[in-house]
Amino acid sequence: ADAPSSITLDPTTITLSALLHDVGDRKYLQKGDDPSIMVRDLLLGFGAEQALAEKVQPICSGVSCSSEIKDRSHVRRLIAQHPELAVVQDADRLDAIGAVGVGRVFTYGGAVVGRAMEDSMAIFKMKLFELEGIMKTEPGMQMAKERTAILRTFRKWWDEEVKMADVGASILSSGAQSNSD
Repeated sequence: ADAPSSITLDPTTITLSALLHDVGDRKYLQKGDDPSIMVRDLLLGFGAEQALAEKVQPICSGVSCSSEIKDRSHVRRLIAQHPELAVVQDADRLDAIGAVGVGRVFTYGGAVVGRAMEDSMAIFKMKLFELEGIMKTEPGMQMAKERTAILRTFRKWWDEEVKMADVGASILSSGAQSNSD
């Protein structure tokens, strides 16, 4: 694990970072927004101390899975400076591979990007099944292992039902053809 257990973690930093890590997410940015200062400015606006706001901002900016994949060494350096990042990343990724996260894959895919259900299922292979391998903390690794097993079972059920639906459609279409002959 990248977050040694001998390090003291700040629960306030973890909580604020977990709650605010999507502030400044590229999916939600408006023109002119600067994601590198949004969390800091929000916290300062609510009366947080400068030091806390400046500690939470880089943690929130470092949570992104896609950013980590692009530059793993940057995330390792951030975790060395802010070990709370490892906990927040694990929490975010566990959320993604939990039941609510699965629901969000379909909801976001259908409502926001107009993605078909089968295309949403492709997210399981492209992203969700991979998250177990990039967990940082021991509890996160264990929970991810359990949740990924459940996701794989869900994917198996999905594939079985789609296959049955395809067989049923095939039977119906062949029956319709023989009735029209």
